[in-house]
Amino acid sequence: ASPAGAGVPIRIAAPTGPSAKSSPGPQTAQASKQAVSPAAVSVSLANVKLAQQAYIRARSAEDGHDWRGAYEDLTQAAQLNPNNHEYPVRRDIDRGHVVQMYVDRAERDAISDRLPEARAELGAAIALDPTDATVRERWEELSNVDARVQMRAFENTNLAAEVELKPTAGVHDFDYKG
Repeated sequence: ASPAGAGVPIRIAAPTGPSAKSSPGPQTAQASKQAVSPAAVSVSLANVKLAQQAYIRARSAEDGHDWRGAYEDLTQAAQLNPNNHEYPVRRDIDRGHVVQMYVDRAERDAISDRLPEARAELGAAIALDPTDATVRERWEELSNVDARVQMRAFENTNLAAEVELKPTAGVHDFDYKG
């Protein structure tokens, strides 16, 4: 039992081009937005409704500060209805919250001297938003610190006693072939 009109594609279009203006004179902000918006994509009524449901779930998740859940729901809504320009905008805002959540956890790990875990958190943030230069810079800083800590640990490790050489006088043969 499907709702009436389910599966029937609808086309949501905004007027574009110079003929979209109803009167001569300066364009309003709304009209100028419509003039530069890309052509609408055909979306079924069922997908529009599913996108609205995902959007409502996302807003509820935002109210509960569940940024990851909100991001996932808004990603779904934007895929189901690419004509709604609010979905990707809100999705990008929530993605920023998720990235910040990873960065905060990474800083807590770094302060607690858990550098590999901190780098993993920053790696997750970079995977979510590869364009964030600040997160990449912090990941490199922690990588350098982690390498120095490992080198210090290696230097402090007592692997074996020092090698003691006992040279003997005279001429000796050295066999390269073993």
